[in-house]
This record gives sequence, structure tokens and C-alpha cells, in this order.
Amino acid sequence: MRPSRRKRVAIAAAVLVAAAAVLVTTRIGDGGGASGRGVTIATTTRTNIIVILTDDQRWDTLWSMPNVQRLLVHHGVTFANSFVSNPLCCPSRATILTGNYSHTNRVYDNHPPHGGAPVFKAHGDDRSTIATWLHADGYATGLFGKYLNSYTGGVPPGWDRWVAFDYEPDYHPFYVFTNLPGRCPGRPACRLKHEVSYYSTKFFGNMARSFIDKAPARKPVFVYYAPYAPHLPSFPQIAYANRFTNLKPFHPPSYNESDVSDKPPWIRSQPRFDQVQGAQILAARQAEYQTLITVDNEVGDIVDALKATHRLAHSVILFASDNGVTWGEHRLRVGSKQLPYDEAIRVPLVVRYEPYTTRPFTDRHLVVNTDWAPTLASIAGASHPAVDGRSFLPLLKRRQPSPAWPTQFLLEHMDGNPPSLAPDFCGIRSTGFMYARYTGGFEELYNVKTDPFELRNIAREPSQAAELAHMRLLTKRECNPPPPGYKP
Repeated sequence: MRPSRRKRVAIAAAVLVAAAAVLVTTRIGDGGGASGRGVTIATTTRTNIIVILTDDQRWDTLWSMPNVQRLLVHHGVTFANSFVSNPLCCPSRATILTGNYSHTNRVYDNHPPHGGAPVFKAHGDDRSTIATWLHADGYATGLFGKYLNSYTGGVPPGWDRWVAFDYEPDYHPFYVFTNLPGRCPGRPACRLKHEVSYYSTKFFGNMARSFIDKAPARKPVFVYYAPYAPHLPSFPQIAYANRFTNLKPFHPPSYNESDVSDKPPWIRSQPRFDQVQGAQILAARQAEYQTLITVDNEVGDIVDALKATHRLAHSVILFASDNGVTWGEHRLRVGSKQLPYDEAIRVPLVVRYEPYTTRPFTDRHLVVNTDWAPTLASIAGASHPAVDGRSFLPLLKRRQPSPAWPTQFLLEHMDGNPPSLAPDFCGIRSTGFMYARYTGGFEELYNVKTDPFELRNIAREPSQAAELAHMRLLTKRECNPPPPGYKP
């Protein structure tokens, strides 16, 4: 019988204490610790591109990550209004890779028939991503960690080094599909025959660092490091299992919302949390923070690798998450997403890009995950086809964009596989309002300037008729085509 997940994590931790990085080198090769490693000193001054993408990390958790603060926030731009258009793992990651909304790349879900890696490949979207653009421009490219949900093998176009979770990610143990040298005799890539008995956040961090260490001196590198943390159920390394024990309850005005009379029926049907459920939410939050400790350690090691190979002064580092989650707001269970509320769509985004971001700065423009890929391509000088997003490089340089930067973006979601609490919706999030219209016709409208916790739905108020009509027109224009099955 396979041991429980908690027991497996404990076993993994014991292995870490006993074997440390030795397990990585013997099990997979091409890993190793940070000290005493041989490195290749870069001779190119072209900009290296580093993407660190966490899984289900809320925008308001960066305070707990000292390396992210010291090495990225204090040397970069923090985007206070960074969002994703479709708050679910696979659709968001497809957008991050392509710069296109779900209605353009047709990835609405985590699994087929309307999502997952098989759909992304079948529609040919994997042939035009930030990886293919940079690879065509001479970059050495590597992905380490989570690619897309339902991925079952093969190396997509544009990737030189491939070390990815096979099918679905986990903290420990997990399977890997890789093209590491010596692992797949006579084949370009293969799935490892045995589960990897190593904490996955650290394992993939080792792989990313080793790739930087050994990259060709004359080539810039593109590293895409995508750990599973802090995705629920969160299992930290055993060394951090007692951290954040003094974490205080998080009770904003929207927590366990008392009056949901103007909310959608699927919110009104949710009972308020009792004391036991409140304790469970607190425990889940604590575990999420604990898993982020390892991510933070790996951020430090990746920056150290860039410094050791003389690449740091010529690098852009983008740290972000694929979507946010709820922590009990609006009576929603902990970890809820696939919703238009800020808890699900707002994400952390910090970009360090010397020499333009040598001093910390907070930017308040609306930036969406459609914008990330074209921004990185613009920094690299790599050509790419037209995409839905737009480069925010002028914002990094603190210059006024021309034309003016957008003040709204599209929200879109399909209720599919896995099913969500909310039905399909389309909507608009602007600097002043959040509007969503669901299958069945229910509408929500919030003034996020005066009501940042989205407590009062003003869609039916006569005084908001003009704004409601405006949002309806925008949604009809932008959500085209709508999600499969969407019937407003």
C-alpha cells in the first residue's frame, strides 16, 4: 500500500537530511550543491531571462520571503496591480507562455477537451511561445518544474533542456520527464522509471542552477523555474514544519462574509465558517508560507549562480505566480480560484532588470499575464508574431508608454475539468470596477476604489446603469469568442 502524502513528505525529508544533494546527482545526474561546483563564465553580455513562477501564490505573501525581498524587490519594480485573466493553472500558464488570452490559444481548462498540454499542442500553440522566440534568437533555454497540466511526455519546441513534472506535480515523490544527457540512451527524451525521492521545489531549483552553471559561455540563457509551491495541500520540508507557528488569523472585511444577499446564488448557498473551519484555514495558510521558504532559498541560489557565472549584471529576473487563491473571503473555502474576485486574479509580480531597476520602485499600472511574454521578448530583442499582450518595458524604464497604457483587461473562465463553484463567466477588470456576467445572466459589479474587498454588488443600483451598460459592451467586444458553453 502506498504511504499517505504526509508520510511520504516525512520520508523525503529524512532522505534530504541523510543524502542532501548527493541523491540528485546519483538519481538524475547534472545536479549538485551550490558550493565547490564547476561553472562556465559567460562571455556574452546579452540579457539573460529568468522566470520564477510559483503555483497558486497570493500577491500579499512576499513579505515572508527575505531573499525575494533582498535580491528582487530591493533591486526591482514591484507591480502592485498585477493580474491574470483566467485564474486557473493551465489557462494562466498557456497565456504566460504565449502572450495570448484563453480565447486566442483556446486553453480554458486544466484537462482536455478544452485544456491541458494535449490541447495546447494540438492547436499548435507550443510552436509559438516565449521559448521558441528566444531559442530562435540564440538563447540556451531550459524548463525546470511545472509545464502544463495533463502533460505526459515529449519536449515541446524551443527547449534545449527539459526537466518537467510528468502529468501532475507534487511535493514528493514525483515523476519526471527529461532530456538530461545520459538518461535516455537512443532517445531524445524519456520518463524516469522511478519516482524521484527528493523535495521537488529543491530538486528543480538544483536543475535550474546547474543549467546556469554549465550553459555555453557565448549564449544568453532563458531559465523557466516553476515549482509546485505553495499549492494546496501544501507540504513543507521537514526542517520548516514548525515555522510561522505565530501566524495571526487573516480576517479582512470579506472574510467569512456576513451579508452575501447581493452575491451570486453559489455564494449565498455557502454557510459561514465555524471555529473548526477557521482553524483549518489558518493551518492551510501556515503550510503555504512554510513551502515558500524553500522557494525563497532557491531564489537565492539562482541569483548566486547568475553572479558566479558573471551573468547577473546582464539578467532580467521575473518572479510571479500563475493565479491567487482565497483564504476564506466571501465564504469561499481556502484555496478557491476560478473566480473573478481579486483574491484569485491578483498575483505577485516583481521584475529585476539592471541597469533600469537598481532602486526599488512600485508601479501601479494594470499589468496582465498576457503582457509578460512580449515584455521578455522585447528585452531580449527577439521577434515574435502579434499577440494579445503588450510589452511593459517602458514601465520598467519609468517612461510614459505610447499609446497610453490600458486601464482594463478581460476576465474569462470556463467551468469544466476540474469543476468550479462558479459557472462560466466573462467580464472586465478595470482600474475602477470589476464586472462579471455568468452563464444564466447573473451580474456582479463592484467599485474597487471605494469597495476594494468587493462586498457590495452594485449591478442592480439605478445610479450605476451607465457603468453597467459600458461594461456589458466592453465584455461583449473583448470576450470573443466566449468560453465553450458560455450562455449569458
